[in-house]
Amino acid sequence: MIKTDILKPKKLRVLCVSIEASGDRLLALGIQAFKKSYPGSLELVGIGGQHSQAEGLVSFIDPKKLAAHGLSEALHVLPQSINAYYKLKQLAHDVDFCMLVDSPELSMRLLSWIKTHRIESIRKTTVFYIAPPQVWAWRSHRAKTLALADELLCLFNFEAQWFKNRHISARLIGHPMAIKQDEAKLQKGVGSIFKKGLVIAFFPGSRQSSVSRSFLLGLLSLAEFAVATKQMITINIAYTSWVNKDVYLKYIKAVQIQLLSWGWHKSEPADEEYNQGFEQWSTHEVGIRWNDIDSNSILSDQSIVPSQRHIALKQASFSVCHAGTSTLESALAGVVPVSIAPLSKLSTFMAKRLINIEHCALPNLCLNRRAFPEVHAETCHVESVVKALIKVYKHLDHYQDQLIELRQIVKPWSEQDMMASIKSQLSLRGLNNS
Repeated sequence: MIKTDILKPKKLRVLCVSIEASGDRLLALGIQAFKKSYPGSLELVGIGGQHSQAEGLVSFIDPKKLAAHGLSEALHVLPQSINAYYKLKQLAHDVDFCMLVDSPELSMRLLSWIKTHRIESIRKTTVFYIAPPQVWAWRSHRAKTLALADELLCLFNFEAQWFKNRHISARLIGHPMAIKQDEAKLQKGVGSIFKKGLVIAFFPGSRQSSVSRSFLLGLLSLAEFAVATKQMITINIAYTSWVNKDVYLKYIKAVQIQLLSWGWHKSEPADEEYNQGFEQWSTHEVGIRWNDIDSNSILSDQSIVPSQRHIALKQASFSVCHAGTSTLESALAGVVPVSIAPLSKLSTFMAKRLINIEHCALPNLCLNRRAFPEVHAETCHVESVVKALIKVYKHLDHYQDQLIELRQIVKPWSEQDMMASIKSQLSLRGLNNS
């Protein structure tokens, strides 16, 4: 009599690593694809956020404790990062697959350790790297380490081609933000969010360092823009749970103090729909109002599902985004992004010598030209941001062709391509028909 246990597919242990908020969503999609590709059960261990944990990942640390941008933040989380790295190495002794997402400082070090290990069973661990670090932009020598991965799974065609040109195994899986939405169906669930006046979406970033550099600059620039265009502007701020609430409150207070010094005053919204959850400031019959941090913002990373967030974003005329993924999210939703990234003179000096690209905003990188405004580095201040905002405001129609072209260039996320990569590696290990 044949034991049924023999016919059951092997239970696979998968080590997962994702530190950033955007990476956590990608990891969750990768896990979903893995589940559909493999008939057996998976044990998911490592580091990941709420989205990957919802898919079954057991994370031994909150990734927010490891997220860092810049030298000062990296030094602050260094002890936790070292401990996390050693824990990951312990877990890597007994896993079948490894899924890494972005997080270069931690993930690339782990990749190198696995693929150069003296123990063959560890060295043969299959490693997928989703959204590999932007080595095509700076520190390109890191491509040698990425070449150790069994396959790089790229979000953009230009980066997949960059790796292939260097004989590194890479597959284009597309970008989740490029997935076309059934807007008529989704609109019913979201409803009419803003009914009057100019609406601008504001993405100050998903890291504390990003918020510290862009929040005050962004809101004050929009205040000056309101004066320049003589109107009341509604600002929908995209708060994120990855940044401590106290950080937002600190910079909101700084905005209030600056507005007071400019002769502005706090006022009551004339429209009933803005009486709850909005803070309004005015001067000479113009002004700005923004959603407060407790309003469950329609652009919050926790408030609504991504497809509804996409529709909510489309309520805006244009957006102000800290340089990063939000610029692409905005443009793919049909909303012109103004990318801001203030840097100190020292950081600018270093960046100019390390970065190999002419553009920083993702939509411009995809189009390979300055299609949308970028206000970066030491020239990023209120006056320059206001100038860019006025240009967009006066010439919104000019940007429509670029928005359409971008949607044609950026390939939507393909679960099938992701699954094809996983199944290929499963086949190499004789597991696809287990």
